[in-house]
Amino acid sequence: MSLRDTNSIEIWRGKSLVTGDPIVVLLAGLRRSDHRTTGAMLQTYILHRDQDPNDAICPPQALAIWWSWRMGTIAPSSITEIKTRIQDRKVRIGTYGDPAAVPARVWTALIRHTAGHTGYTHQ
Repeated sequence: MSLRDTNSIEIWRGKSLVTGDPIVVLLAGLRRSDHRTTGAMLQTYILHRDQDPNDAICPPQALAIWWSWRMGTIAPSSITEIKTRIQDRKVRIGTYGDPAAVPARVWTALIRHTAGHTGYTHQ
């Protein structure tokens, strides 16, 4: 599947700044949706790389995206590779997971190319 056709990409992986655990950040919703709540808003998922979301009591959408990533159907990519697909879109930082666990430079690189953002942290 080419980046042009994909709905989700991995935008970062590393250690959580909160717990030190290995995490991954996935950006979903590259194909536009008519979802009644989020509409065309891009979604970000901050997930533990090695923990089955069933053990973490994840909501179904986080579970589905984690399994897709784990099975290799979500590839790593850079924001600059997809910037034309996100430039007129808004993004939700932390649809699942805490954005404070991710270096600020990751979020800065993402929102630089979007039309706006929203987010929430427990920190």
